[in-house]
Amino acid sequence: MNKNSFQDFDATQFSTIDDLYEFVEANGMELEEFSEISDIFIKYRNFTNSPEEKQWAQWEVECFIFEINGPRLFSLSSSNGAIIGEVSQFPSLDQIQTNAFSYIKKRAENCKTSLLKARYYHLLWRAISGVKNRKYGIKAIQNYFDCINDLIKQLHPNYDEDKASLIGRYFENTSSLCNEINTEHEQIKKLANHLLFRVSGIPFFVKSGIVEDMLSFPKLFKAIDFKGVLDIYESELNKNPRISDFLWTSIYFPKAIEVAQKTKENLKEWHNEVGFANRRMADRESTEDRAWIKQYNYTKAIQAFTLAHNTKEKEETEQLYHAHKSNIRLTSFSINYDVKTVNAIEKWDEYLKGNAEKILMCTPRSIYSYLANEPILPNYKAAQQGVKKLAKTTFDHFNHIQFDKNKNIIKNNALDIQTNHLYTFYSYYVQHSLLPKLRYIIIPGIQSGHLTFRNFISFIVNDSWIGKSFIYKDISGQELELNTSPLIIPSIIEFFVQIQAWTSSKYYQPSFVLCIDSLTLKFEGLLRKFCEYINVSTSISRQKGMQELYINNILEKEEFLKYFEEDDVFFFKYLFLNEGGPNIRNNVAHSYYEYHDYSIDKALLLIAALLRIAKYDFEQGEELIK
Repeated sequence: MNKNSFQDFDATQFSTIDDLYEFVEANGMELEEFSEISDIFIKYRNFTNSPEEKQWAQWEVECFIFEINGPRLFSLSSSNGAIIGEVSQFPSLDQIQTNAFSYIKKRAENCKTSLLKARYYHLLWRAISGVKNRKYGIKAIQNYFDCINDLIKQLHPNYDEDKASLIGRYFENTSSLCNEINTEHEQIKKLANHLLFRVSGIPFFVKSGIVEDMLSFPKLFKAIDFKGVLDIYESELNKNPRISDFLWTSIYFPKAIEVAQKTKENLKEWHNEVGFANRRMADRESTEDRAWIKQYNYTKAIQAFTLAHNTKEKEETEQLYHAHKSNIRLTSFSINYDVKTVNAIEKWDEYLKGNAEKILMCTPRSIYSYLANEPILPNYKAAQQGVKKLAKTTFDHFNHIQFDKNKNIIKNNALDIQTNHLYTFYSYYVQHSLLPKLRYIIIPGIQSGHLTFRNFISFIVNDSWIGKSFIYKDISGQELELNTSPLIIPSIIEFFVQIQAWTSSKYYQPSFVLCIDSLTLKFEGLLRKFCEYINVSTSISRQKGMQELYINNILEKEEFLKYFEEDDVFFFKYLFLNEGGPNIRNNVAHSYYEYHDYSIDKALLLIAALLRIAKYDFEQGEELIK
């Protein structure tokens, strides 16, 4: 039976759920995605008239909806709970009943397929306290081993990408469990060696993924375990046709260099290969509009040859770099920092890392409070003073034509030029101070499990005005209890889940589309709600009658400004408005962003903006306090 056959699955062919169990076990290895197993049990659950079998089928659905990526489980979906600030996930191991875990234990013991056993025991290992037991993790490991061995037997000796990819996935899960439980060191080492050197049909990209897993767990894999690994990379490098130089320089050479460092083998050889690959990529660039890419590749080649101590190739590439300078045509320009500035930036970055490590030792509530209240934002007055010190140039007297992201011409006057200088100066502080702070605190905090969407939501709900309910009368005069937090909770969960998945598995590429779109639009709503709570009008008379103020008008109202610090307001303008910053609000509202524009940096800045506006609270009499 092939994969498409399961789409037409007929549940009526089975008399009992036991018959279905046999069917799933017989075809388990042919199902490339667990979601198809869950679909089969959903159809049977809807078909059977037995309440008991309906419950069993439902538990099977919940078992196979989880996505297992290395050390983490990911639920299918999440939503707001009945209580403000409460988050419900489906499925959730915390909510699976005792009877359900008993059922899973029974299935794990009785089923015969290693693929299913590995899944059941892995879930039991991740279960709640009282159920979780080390023996389940060990049994999951053993069955992953059996599952991988079964897949090896089914591999086509020449090439079988689908099954080989599954082997890579299961090896990631197995090595992660072995590292976590601290067991089966020798067996996982033997398996890695077997997959790398003795199994035919495993493509190079899967082998490189296995090497990456080995490098990720130094407690399991020592230098001796990487013996011969570089031969795999060298063999692939000599094939014709070969993998693109771009993939080699961005993925495979870095891993080969890391292995060479671990085994103390010849690093110069691999740095030379990086240099030659970058130079080949440069030589293939021939069009004028890509001249800057050619020069970038020459730069990377020079750096690689320098590390290889290959003076001859370095000097030849430097000459090519010099000769190509006249061909570069750019629509923008850059000014390189001098050595003193570079050293200062590197020193500052190290300080930020060390400071972040200390902050992460605090409680989650203290960390969020720090990000919300402390002066982490660029100082508005300092940026103004910096712009004033800038010397006037000839360009200040020219007529400026500026295009936005969507190729629209923006009108400029002398005041706009100064504003652009201000935002350019401000952006420097954002890139070199604010963003590194956020990256070094939030990402490691989420990766370690110290910062979670639950304790973040708890902070928003319990420590800010956003989590408070207010009485509102609708147009009919009916009183409604309103709370803003349920509107932003989904985007918070999405942000945390994406970071968790991204930092948990090399096979996952994060997407911040939903998070950025939602938080951007909801932030404007938070500004309007804040104005309502402090009794500040957000309506204005226009040609078509009374209408709501635009976000820039809200951020300029005197009544609003007196409640917020100057640095917070300027940060909001920089982030959301079309004044030289990212202009997120406009680009999201009008769908101007392409997929690659939804970066983690934008998501981090939005999380920072949420914390900054959330730092205020209301007391009796609706008095606003910090």
